Amino acid sequence: MLEIPLAVMMLLAMAAYARYLERERTADALVFGLCAAMALLVKYNALALALVPPLCVILTGRHYLWRSKSFWLPAGVVLIIAGPWYLIMRHLGIYAADMGTRTPTLMTTLAVNAKNLVVVAGPVVFVLAVLGSVLMLLNTRRQLEDGSRKLCSLYVVAAAMVLALFIFHGVIHRHYLRYFLPAAPALMLLSRPSLEYLHSFFRNRTALTVAALSLVVGLHVASTYGVFLKSTSAYVKAADAVISSGLVHNGAVLVSADAEGEGMLTAELVMRDRRPDHYVVRASKVLATQNAMGDQYQLKYHTPQQVMMVLDSIPVAIVVTQRCPKGKCGEHENLLNEAAALYPERWRLSSVIPSEPDSPILVYQIIGNEAKTVQMLQVDMMKTLGTTIDSR
Repeated sequence: MLEIPLAVMMLLAMAAYARYLERERTADALVFGLCAAMALLVKYNALALALVPPLCVILTGRHYLWRSKSFWLPAGVVLIIAGPWYLIMRHLGIYAADMGTRTPTLMTTLAVNAKNLVVVAGPVVFVLAVLGSVLMLLNTRRQLEDGSRKLCSLYVVAAAMVLALFIFHGVIHRHYLRYFLPAAPALMLLSRPSLEYLHSFFRNRTALTVAALSLVVGLHVASTYGVFLKSTSAYVKAADAVISSGLVHNGAVLVSADAEGEGMLTAELVMRDRRPDHYVVRASKVLATQNAMGDQYQLKYHTPQQVMMVLDSIPVAIVVTQRCPKGKCGEHENLLNEAAALYPERWRLSSVIPSEPDSPILVYQIIGNEAKTVQMLQVDMMKTLGTTIDSR
């Protein structure tokens, strides 16, 4: 994912605009425009930066900037540098931004994104950032800044960055946590006034200050960091069952599950394939076509006889299936099940691996294909990559 380099470029853009607010120099506006253009060339989510300047004007009350040429300079820089690429490759941008038939409602998006802002830097940092924003906007603790306009500008731009990310991703109905990674440094910066206030509140009481800060750090660590174990035990057992079955060199395994299940089965099989010398074939790629978002689904074969013919033509020696939750798999899953019922003499059930929730993983051996090897395998990726991939 590109969120980390995107977050770095947006952080640089935030620092550049803070310098512009501090000095209102054309050179600083130019640097902001360059950083914004570079961020846009990383990923389209950087369009949220377009909201930062107007939000800063609103937060600071410097409405005279609307009439300043330097205020509009970054827009021109972005159009010159990033505009041509987005114009030429607009079809890819539209495709990447398309959520297909699964677009959430606005209220759902706003609710999830509010949670994302709490989670991205941790709930403790979020609470401190909110309190810090209140202190900044109400200007109740002016001595925290020691008269430093630079710090005040940084706080304003940080608040604008958080708001821009929330508004932009709400409007385009995006609610992935990783999209809010650029908000993490902004929230951390906004938490400083709260920590400074806490320090000043316990002035000349070092022990209490250390205890309070230790409590804050402890709560942050406890509520933010954790090591989560992957629930992959069933997929691990399925992969072990396939590898231990004595699959022939250059033999093929077909996996059929929902998108997550197929991905995890593939990953576990690849990690355990020592040579590697086997093929893992995803049913959703060879029995049907669809775009990267799972839309525009279309069956390539329509009968269990045709599916059996495909398995023999590859040829597939082992089939691993997991029943999909309703609506998460296409008709190819039903065709595989029908093929197994229609050709019981060819489909030998070798393993049944319990899996949650109530979707066991079934491992079949295809009789007659045990010793056959893949000569050439083609995968139709026209809807995603615009080409067909083969094993040559």
